[in-house]
Amino acid sequence: MVDNAVVCIKCGCAVDGINQRVVSGQNPNDAPSAGFAILGFFIPILGFILWLAWSNTSPKKSKSCGKGALWGIIVFLAAVIILFVMGISRCQSWISDMSDSQYYYW
Repeated sequence: MVDNAVVCIKCGCAVDGINQRVVSGQNPNDAPSAGFAILGFFIPILGFILWLAWSNTSPKKSKSCGKGALWGIIVFLAAVIILFVMGISRCQSWISDMSDSQYYYW
């Protein structure tokens, strides 16, 4: 960082020229959180809301919530597809068993 810099070259935030630290724009309590990622995984809509709410003030926590929500949605959709395929397979075997018998119950 340049000694007389006015803004940070990485994030564009104003810096204190003496201590070379960011004055505004970063939350000192911002850190990735496994707890929020897990919360977003099990309740994706809440993870999405937290991702939107914290995107400007706490980007690392926001990213954790967003990743958790995204993985939660992916796992849910994969489970729905697998269950759908299993259900179709079961219906086809049931119809095949019905057509092989000599009595129809419907």
